[in-house]
Amino acid sequence: MSIEISNPQLLAKIERLSARLGVEVAIALETAVDRLLGETAETCKERKDDPWAGVDEIIAKLHALPPRPDAYDPLEWDEWGLPR
Repeated sequence: MSIEISNPQLLAKIERLSARLGVEVAIALETAVDRLLGETAETCKERKDDPWAGVDEIIAKLHALPPRPDAYDPLEWDEWGLPR
């Protein structure tokens, strides 16, 4: 199978990577793809195995939001954090 790359910027990046690694273009591409697959494998595996993966990150982002000055809480709370 051959791959034709018509994007000149991408081709320049591939050639630059090949020169930095001191290997043929095909080997540079294979190395880059293998590395990216390895980096994303753990993330994809976590998402597939654990449906709750990432929820803690979302909750942390929500907690980091500043309180709204126009927010209204219709309940009164006691010292234990329970509604009165």
